[in-house]
Amino acid sequence: MADPIAAFWTWWKTAAPRIADAMQARDLGGLDEEITAHVQAIDEGLKWELGPGGGDKPGFALCWDGDIERRRITEQWLATAPENDPAWDYFPARPPGSGWENLTMELGPHKIEFGKFLCAFAPDENTERVDVEIFHPATVKAPENVRGTAAFVMLDRAFGEDGVERWIGSVEIATKKPQDAVSIAQLVAAVAEIQANATGDVCNLYEGEADGAPVFILKNEALKVIDHLHCDQGLAVTIKYTAEATGLPSAAEGEALDTIEDALVEALGDEAVYHGRETGGGERTIYLFATTDAAKLLEAWSVTAGREVEIEMAPDPTWEGLERWS
Repeated sequence: MADPIAAFWTWWKTAAPRIADAMQARDLGGLDEEITAHVQAIDEGLKWELGPGGGDKPGFALCWDGDIERRRITEQWLATAPENDPAWDYFPARPPGSGWENLTMELGPHKIEFGKFLCAFAPDENTERVDVEIFHPATVKAPENVRGTAAFVMLDRAFGEDGVERWIGSVEIATKKPQDAVSIAQLVAAVAEIQANATGDVCNLYEGEADGAPVFILKNEALKVIDHLHCDQGLAVTIKYTAEATGLPSAAEGEALDTIEDALVEALGDEAVYHGRETGGGERTIYLFATTDAAKLLEAWSVTAGREVEIEMAPDPTWEGLERWS
């Protein structure tokens, strides 16, 4: 079966000049249907967008519309794009747009001016995201789907698809003006501040209980799938240890476990990213997201671990494992 991504780029060689000319004339004619057919041959859920690229070049974007598995597909698409193309820029997600504040969207009878959106927001230092409540006076009496569509289109324009995934946390669509409402421009500034200081690594320690015994959980709260698209496997590595009466390790045993854990993370390198660990009941389980290539590295590491270990690895392309301690 032919590779649809390769087929797209073969078609693009002759289509790109025609599309550029149509953009200059501000009339795609029937080209939109042609583009859609080749994009949806890659994945039926993908969308596309034409707009400005860098400098005077036009840009072509694939839009993944909130489905992280499609985002992986667009990354593969981008990886095979023409290198250093002098005529076009390519984007694996809808990019943020300049002048978004001046845009107007019409959804049925509702005319929604983006510059009139208001919001209330709260930065979350743990997740390195901003939780937001969004309001627009023109959608107060609109159906819920209209309010939601308008808000998320605006966010995509302000931050880009990847930016929304990376920096925007919970989104609440308000039907009345929030207290202390501010402009979206202030939200943009708050996100820029989060972005400037973000590390992707904010680990917090929690104490819980399982079967009446204490359990300690260390969790990276700022881990995001958008930053590690190559890791589509859920990985759990369990190390047995000699437990005290509480089921927890002694101080010396804890240090030994930390050393083993550090060696594991080092051995996996870029083929995995650390999510956290759970310690209790004579076991420490380390959770990571990994590539399929990590399997060979795990096998080599397990020989040197010096402890009894159990390894479980299974596909988790949407990172459902992020919710294990929710």
